[in-house]
This record gives sequence, structure tokens and C-alpha cells, in this order.
Amino acid sequence: MIQEAIKHGDRHGPTMELADFWLLVCSCIVPVTSHKEKDLIHKLFKVLVPRYQNYTTAFTSQYMLPNKYPGGKISMAVLELKGIAGQRHPTPPHNVLVFACTMYNLH
Repeated sequence: MIQEAIKHGDRHGPTMELADFWLLVCSCIVPVTSHKEKDLIHKLFKVLVPRYQNYTTAFTSQYMLPNKYPGGKISMAVLELKGIAGQRHPTPPHNVLVFACTMYNLH
């Protein structure tokens, strides 16, 4: 969605429909506690687009989580946006769960 916002801007109807669906409709399914839903669309175009418009690589980093059960076939991962201000670790952490706990003071 960030790439579509960079490519077409906030005046492109299909891009706005995509943003409305994923940020407004789907946020009702997964509750968003830190922002009002309309603020998310503003953040997409006014914060994320300027931050990532000059990137030549991926906007995200993916860290694989250990399997919950031995021999389990479902893999889980943490997806993180690159370039977040206040990021503590410039290199991928060895233990993503401990990293997440320390980032959000859950220890």
C-alpha cells in the first residue's frame, strides 16, 4: 500500500479506495488503539510516503520467529518498517521475542 501511495498519491481514486479498505474496514476487525482510523490515512500520505519515497530497497525487515511446536508447519514472523525513529538495534536481533519485550518494556 505504501508503494501505491508513493506511485499515485492521495488524489488517485483506486489508491484511496485501497487505503480506505485496509486502514478503515480492516481496522474494525483488528482494533487499533493508538490512532483514530482516519488518522491512519493521513499518516500513510503525510508521514510514510515522504519517508519511503526515495528508498531503492524494501520498506520492511522480516524476522522469523521460532516454531511454536516442534515439527510445526506454520511459520511466523515479525514485519518491521525500516527507518523508524528511535530504533534501538541497527542489526537484526538474535532473539526477536526478547527484542520485542525490551522495545515495549514487557520484561
